[in-house]
Amino acid sequence: MGRDPPSYTASASLSRGLSTQPEGCQKVPYYSLEAGALKFGDKPNSHTQLYLNFKKFWEKKYAIEFDFRTYYPNGLLFITPGLRPKHYLMVVIRDGQLLLLVKSKVKKEMQFRTPFNDGNWHHVVISHDERKLTLLVDSQTPRTIKVPRKIGLASMMYIGGLPESGTLIPEQVVVKLETLKGCIRGLRINGNVYDMVGSTSRAYQVGQCFPNVESGAYFQDEAYAIYKRNFELGAVLELQLEFRTSELSGVLLSITAPGNSPSLSLELNNGKVIMSGDLGDNNPLYVEQRFTSPYTICDNQWHRIQAVYNDEELALKVDEMDQKYGLPANVNYHIMDSTVSGPLYIGGLPASAPKGTLITRDHFNGCIRNVMIGGERRDWTDMDELHNIHLSSCPVQ
Repeated sequence: MGRDPPSYTASASLSRGLSTQPEGCQKVPYYSLEAGALKFGDKPNSHTQLYLNFKKFWEKKYAIEFDFRTYYPNGLLFITPGLRPKHYLMVVIRDGQLLLLVKSKVKKEMQFRTPFNDGNWHHVVISHDERKLTLLVDSQTPRTIKVPRKIGLASMMYIGGLPESGTLIPEQVVVKLETLKGCIRGLRINGNVYDMVGSTSRAYQVGQCFPNVESGAYFQDEAYAIYKRNFELGAVLELQLEFRTSELSGVLLSITAPGNSPSLSLELNNGKVIMSGDLGDNNPLYVEQRFTSPYTICDNQWHRIQAVYNDEELALKVDEMDQKYGLPANVNYHIMDSTVSGPLYIGGLPASAPKGTLITRDHFNGCIRNVMIGGERRDWTDMDELHNIHLSSCPVQ
């Protein structure tokens, strides 16, 4: 679901063989925001409840239009509850396809099979006239169904998601719905612009959208993720991730036992990539990748890190550079004699968390994608906790 694409391109500076040295980090200008767009899905139960100031709105001639954008295959665009139990009208993304479903006396649906979870904006128009309900998406051939004259729907709609409780929507429908992890913009009803955070609406846990994005999670200010609260760090661990940033330093990954040791960490520090491990005797082992210029990693291009730790060494590979090893001076040294259990942080850590082997506590600022830990690729939505992370919203100029 919403997986980051496996494609990888070495950064421009590395592919040029570092023939030209950067003179500083590739500072990005302030990213603009998409006017009139709302971001859903970064926090639980995010949605907008919109009230339609028309009596028997759904039985008259109407047109509703909006644009949406997502990288995820499932998400609610909007749903309207019925005046009777089990009645509703909804438009959803299901398995990447767009589906309109009307449930009154009978259940009817219209579907567009094109995959719509490609991160591009798509335009939707739903219109009703003389019992004919028409669905138009982008420039595709419209679909039409007949609906009852007295359809019996409430004069309101939930956009992007649902509240935790208190809706009149059947429970068997609610449990199958996922909040949209993406953006909606340009809502118009009968040609009039409707403000999704205006006086006729109630917005909850929504955010703003960048005009242009690519797949990847965007970390800003003090954002971090907890991959797993009780992550067990055993004898061997393989790590892989891709990042792009305009900063010289930042935490990429950290796990530390409650007493600050044992610990394992991966970070950017003053233009170097550093991996550190401590078996529990407060005698950390480091391996680092330096670059001809410290500004190589902050060029705002994608870089890939592959790292392995086992009970005898640390191994670190950045982009297409040679693998670096961290070996103990003592041949009888074993990095981890026992299993460490604790929260595995990505992109930063809260002030209360132990620093462990990290040199910096600076939060990572930029984008991270394709995180693979122990051979498992876990989507951001499957992690235990996300703090201020923008899902699938890595801004591009």
